[in-house]
Amino acid sequence: MYGGQSYVNEAGQLIVDEEPFFIMGFFAVSHSAPYEDKITTIDSLSQAGFNTAKSSSIGEDWETSSHLEYAKQSDMKLLYTGALNNEWKDYHLNKMKTFKDAPALLGWYIADDSHSMHPDTIKMYYEQAKSIDSSHITTHSMALSCWNDYGKDFIQERIKFCDVLQMQSYPIGREPIDKVYHDMRLTLDAAKATKTPVVADLQLFNWQLTGHDWGRWPTPEEADLMTWLAIVAGVDGYLYYTYYDRLAEPPQNLSSSQPKLWKTVKKTAEMVNVIKNDLMEHIKFISFNPKSNVYYGQWITDSYSTVIAINTSRNDSLSLSIPIVEEHSNLKLLFQDRPGNLSVQGEFLRGKIGPMSAQFYRLYPVETAIRPKAPLAHLDMKVFPNPSNDRLKLCIESSNKKNLDVRIYSIAGRLVKSRSVKFKNLGKQNISFSCDDLAAGIYIIHVENENRSITKKWTYLP
Repeated sequence: MYGGQSYVNEAGQLIVDEEPFFIMGFFAVSHSAPYEDKITTIDSLSQAGFNTAKSSSIGEDWETSSHLEYAKQSDMKLLYTGALNNEWKDYHLNKMKTFKDAPALLGWYIADDSHSMHPDTIKMYYEQAKSIDSSHITTHSMALSCWNDYGKDFIQERIKFCDVLQMQSYPIGREPIDKVYHDMRLTLDAAKATKTPVVADLQLFNWQLTGHDWGRWPTPEEADLMTWLAIVAGVDGYLYYTYYDRLAEPPQNLSSSQPKLWKTVKKTAEMVNVIKNDLMEHIKFISFNPKSNVYYGQWITDSYSTVIAINTSRNDSLSLSIPIVEEHSNLKLLFQDRPGNLSVQGEFLRGKIGPMSAQFYRLYPVETAIRPKAPLAHLDMKVFPNPSNDRLKLCIESSNKKNLDVRIYSIAGRLVKSRSVKFKNLGKQNISFSCDDLAAGIYIIHVENENRSITKKWTYLP
């Protein structure tokens, strides 16, 4: 059964199944992993809010077919290895022919560490892949932060032979995490001429496992900020390396070997899913590094602006002054569990950001904003049953009579239902949604009013 296309449109935006797509995922599954681990990985990534897994197509046809079908049911896309080298060339090419119409297929990964290849070699792999499957994207991954002698011309010689470029940034153990931002900005600048989307390959492993005595695992705070640095730079997605650790004895997945790190990247993914549409569908994007350790990104839409501000200093709180759109000056903290002490001062968003932290805001037009007369002291939501095989039921608790916006997103970030709820009485109020038109899977429920918001996950199993 044919499952749609993935391609890059004339504006340089990745389109999957005819909708904009922001890649979020992992280098996840080795061809040497047991089949059960491949299925467990799909479960883990899907439930955590990711939408993409980089995998290998090496394996028996029944196994690969089952893997793809399971990914489809989990609303996941798989980026499979294409023909990378002469030893496995014919085998990979045959696999590409067999599975090119699978609905869960995102595209083909045609070269690893492409910085070490001659452009003609990458071109050969690209043309091979396109001759077999012209309906899906190709990607290859280039190292930049590990070897700093690459420039714009070097990147552009290789970027011509892919639809989406993956750029590695693995600074942990050698360089400040700020390197992620600068790596991605250099890459994005090189990609402008061809309008090629750029996906950040981010370090989520210990270099010591590859034989380097200077390596270490990133801390949860570093993993979180590396992700936001890539997003603030303007990337079109991110893939962590790696989820399934083949070098450990015995091999194990990240959720088992590094539970704190896994918990952090899951929380980061949950937040990215809330703002993902802004990252893809803004009318203007501003990225700036005004001084050392300070970064911000601003995504401006017709209705509001989304701002992410970052401080990578390990010890110092740093001040920041962000020019804002004149029409958007009504400030709202986007995530209640993250700090936020910037304020609108004239034409700027100003204040200090604490060490190793990111802050998230939305700015709305004053004339259409709901102005709170008294701050809400409490907002909570319970989802029941969870998982559910029937109607979705919510118990929302608020300490004030204010309108609440309830939005339900698929795990891929697509808005599937929304409702404005008026509290008739203080305290708790139950609401429900029909689920007859929903597919089985993981959903994100986001409830917000003018100064508070809350997000929870819900599993629908009809």
